[in-house]
Amino acid sequence: PQGWRQAQTVQRARNFNLPLRAVVAPGATAGDAPDAASWLELGDSSLVLAALKRAEDGGDRYILRCYESVGVGGKLAIGGLLPV
Repeated sequence: PQGWRQAQTVQRARNFNLPLRAVVAPGATAGDAPDAASWLELGDSSLVLAALKRAEDGGDRYILRCYESVGVGGKLAIGGLLPV
């Protein structure tokens, strides 16, 4: 790679330090879930999720903290299976 941005150093380091863990939902049976899915998508690979929590005032609201990791700005587009 030509530099740390092209090498995706921040994303690769985060993936190494926080590997994915497969979780089976309680009550789930074979065939219930798709082969691949994402709970939360930020829409830009340069955005890194730093924190996600339910809002303290209740309801179905969440507080999301993320940062742009390559210094060029990114556009947040929230998607995925999490009901937001």
